[in-house]
Amino acid sequence: MSLKEYKTKRRFDETPEPDDRDLVPSSNESRFVIQCHDATRLHYDVRLQIGDVLKSWAVPKGPSLNPSDQQLAVFVEDHPLAYADFEGVIPPGNYGAGTVMIWDEGTYQERSFPEPGRAREVMENALNTGHITVVLKGKRVQGEFALIRIKQTKNWLLVKKWDQFASTKRQNWPMTSIRSGRDFSQLAASDQVWQGAGERTERQEKESPYPQPARASEIWESVAKASDGKMLMIPQKRERLQSHEHWIMQPNWAGKRYLLSFHHGRPKLVSKGGLDHTTRYKDLIRNLKGQLSQGILDCVLSPEIVDGLIVYDLVALDGKLWVHQTYENRQTALKPLIDSCSHLYFPREVRGQTELFRHYYMYGSYVAGVSHQVLLGFKEGHEEPELKVGSAAHQHDEPSTEASFILPEPQVYRGKARLSHGDRVYWPERRIKKAHVFDYYLQVAPYIIPHIKDRPLSLVRYPQGVMGQGFFQKDMTGFLPRYLETYPWRSSRSSKTINYALCQNLDSLLYLANLGTIEINPWMSTIHELDKPKLVYIDLDPHGRPFQDTYRVAELVKKLLDEIGVVSGIKTSGRSGLHIGIPLGQNHSYEQARDFCLSVCTLVEEQLPDICTLERNPNKRRGRLYLDCYQNARGQTIVAPYSLRPTPDASVSCPLLWDELVPDLRAGDLNLVSVRDRLKSRGEPWADLLSLANDLETARHRLKDVKP
Repeated sequence: MSLKEYKTKRRFDETPEPDDRDLVPSSNESRFVIQCHDATRLHYDVRLQIGDVLKSWAVPKGPSLNPSDQQLAVFVEDHPLAYADFEGVIPPGNYGAGTVMIWDEGTYQERSFPEPGRAREVMENALNTGHITVVLKGKRVQGEFALIRIKQTKNWLLVKKWDQFASTKRQNWPMTSIRSGRDFSQLAASDQVWQGAGERTERQEKESPYPQPARASEIWESVAKASDGKMLMIPQKRERLQSHEHWIMQPNWAGKRYLLSFHHGRPKLVSKGGLDHTTRYKDLIRNLKGQLSQGILDCVLSPEIVDGLIVYDLVALDGKLWVHQTYENRQTALKPLIDSCSHLYFPREVRGQTELFRHYYMYGSYVAGVSHQVLLGFKEGHEEPELKVGSAAHQHDEPSTEASFILPEPQVYRGKARLSHGDRVYWPERRIKKAHVFDYYLQVAPYIIPHIKDRPLSLVRYPQGVMGQGFFQKDMTGFLPRYLETYPWRSSRSSKTINYALCQNLDSLLYLANLGTIEINPWMSTIHELDKPKLVYIDLDPHGRPFQDTYRVAELVKKLLDEIGVVSGIKTSGRSGLHIGIPLGQNHSYEQARDFCLSVCTLVEEQLPDICTLERNPNKRRGRLYLDCYQNARGQTIVAPYSLRPTPDASVSCPLLWDELVPDLRAGDLNLVSVRDRLKSRGEPWADLLSLANDLETARHRLKDVKP
């Protein structure tokens, strides 16, 4: 096992870290150490002695005793055994600059408890196969843990196994060294660096480009001085947003503007007047502690955000000022930092598309829109890198009424699936928390499960809420509970096996909800007959047209289907479109279903050529509604009935009765709150749809007799 990468990254004449000559005698009893590293971002390093090196993983959120938590662990370079005794300060300018603390240490054994002479062999084999299970005997962390590699990447998962040390309660571990008892500020303030075995060396520290003053008012003064007197930008009011690719638009949240300063993970909230408001918001500061190590952020404290701040801009990071960088560069550096923070939120943005921005954001909590010119750095005072546009002229874009968003108290579920981090805010503008999403899927489970059971699922997940980074997940691997089934399917395109999640029961649905799943997209066929769809769709995508046109097209499709004796259902897409579902029997292939839908859509296009089109190229549609019937294919998905959508209104793809379809229907009125009440009062409009079966052969013959 080589330490070449470790040595290449470090300058041992500047850093007090041990080199490969600082050897520690090998022991039959394997050691482990967990070091907390206050670098660019506070994180934990888990190191296991395997042979003559420490195999190491960087764990951003640290270990958890909750078996439901799957903590990301990034495999990094091997470290020398002497590193297990290293605690101190890595000077600025060096790799991993920051303070290192020995947070926990002890010994471990592989789960099978091999004989001492075979321990190294067993651990090396487990490392190569990508699945390590060990029993830790530390001073803080104890019990059985698994490290599971995600495919052939450097990303692993650190998972606690169920045993007497497991707990679903949040752990309030002290942030102090298990060896020296000091916290980060004491370690960083020391003139010497602890190196283990009682040795100390003088601390080398470079002056930061921006100081960390004692008084809050000096933070503003130091930033202004270091940036040639250029303070944070104040938007200049304009009548119109800038519709150009060099302008980025964001909603402007109502609230107080602050500088949020971090020094060794400790936050300080400073007003524009230079006043320290840290003690005013004790709960907020407690949430923010340790989110970043060193930096200054431009933030807004909004009454709509119950547990954090909206972050607009990056002022300084790790001792470097960013005010002279372009806005685009600042945002590029800022986004990955915010995505990993649970109490800092990044506002959504739209680049150069004024109408799209206005449609989604010029309402509700957003009192205005702000445009940023991406190629400019900070400007003084009220110049034009930021333009603020009021929303008074856009009253027609108001969201659904506040009365429809009286959130019910989430119920406590006592089953196998457990809710974690229930207070995490998913929709800040609606005060919707993760617990509300979990409870929504609990309440609608009897209605959504029949539509997704036995079907491979593609998930859209937002673990940090809809303002954070979302991602699309098909392959469900890693540590999974026994009650969550998966279905392996080999993709002909990629020649890879995809393990799709299956939602067979309530616990599996709630497990997916706890992963941050907002949107659930099932196949149109089941695992029992993958080539035989049970339900196919005609998707009406308005492409920016008014809903009255979508309504008109849907009514025409319904009329044609009625004429040929085909039973159908209608549901909202959860956004601006409509989905027309057609149940099928057992003997129809995807190709037959797609051809039938295409024939129906062709007749619709012939009758309404100025409103709708079958053209697949968006650039050639000329603003017409898109009749999408091509997604009826093996491996394709569509959003499930009663699935949430990541829209500002927390809207739902909601089934309707055909006589409920009206020209002024608003998708936002069918949301996380109202759909639950609707089901209680009206029942499930699609309850019988899955039990019906249209005969496409008969329908195709009848369709030939229909005259345009």
